[in-house]
Amino acid sequence: MTDTPPRLLITDLDNTLWDWFEAWYQSFSALLESLETLSGVDRLVLEGQIKDVHQRRGTTEYSNLVREVPALIEAAAPLDPAKVYGLFDFQRDVGVHAALRAAL
Repeated sequence: MTDTPPRLLITDLDNTLWDWFEAWYQSFSALLESLETLSGVDRLVLEGQIKDVHQRRGTTEYSNLVREVPALIEAAAPLDPAKVYGLFDFQRDVGVHAALRAAL
């Protein structure tokens, strides 16, 4: 085997190799359903406000989303929406990451 650097990069800009959209859609739908249930905010309100955040940030993969959705901020007030809706549970996340590392 030689030590030459790779000379080919394969990308998938049109979802032909891996269906990025389906993976995103499934995870986003679960998030949206949970937020609606936990906050009591109507789904259509959440969708509109989330769309605004996605457009403002230029991405649909924004980790601080719930901290910028006005209806979620209002529903969680005076607390941090991310903490109220259980999106950032450090102890749980540490356990999940440790379990994943152990499985690999």
